[in-house]
Amino acid sequence: MAACLAAPADRAAHSLHAYFLLPGEHDDVDYEVERVRDGGSFSMRRVVARQRDADVLPKNPSGKPLKRQLREAHATVFASP
Repeated sequence: MAACLAAPADRAAHSLHAYFLLPGEHDDVDYEVERVRDGGSFSMRRVVARQRDADVLPKNPSGKPLKRQLREAHATVFASP
């Protein structure tokens, strides 16, 4: 959610890579979003979930223009075998 709010409005999530570094607690989580790249084809953010000043879960989501995703999906679905 944090990465989507920090991305341009015409970009939709394309991929997400996340790894738990430490076990989380049933406590408040702070999210830090870093803008890594905003290019013509892709946008990338780095999101880190922190609890008690420790990185719990780094995430690297990327997105691309929604129209491009729809074109690629359409081409894949209707591709000849």
